[in-house]
Amino acid sequence: MEMNNDHREHLYLASFLAAFIATIGFAVGINEHQFGGERYYMKVDRPESVSSIPVPVSISIKGYVYKGTAQNTQGQT
Repeated sequence: MEMNNDHREHLYLASFLAAFIATIGFAVGINEHQFGGERYYMKVDRPESVSSIPVPVSISIKGYVYKGTAQNTQGQT
């Protein structure tokens, strides 16, 4: 059985739409996994310490270490 051009175009369109919908679904799932869950907030007044961090492009950047207690919106730690 040989496909005519009209049938082939419909098959390409259906395949493209299925791949597009699958990609959107995958992206939504990854975002929900990465950013879902309970959120915690931490107030920081000042850094605990500052150190120089070498990077492979012959410069140094400042690295900051913070300490604090994170709380959710209900005040639980």
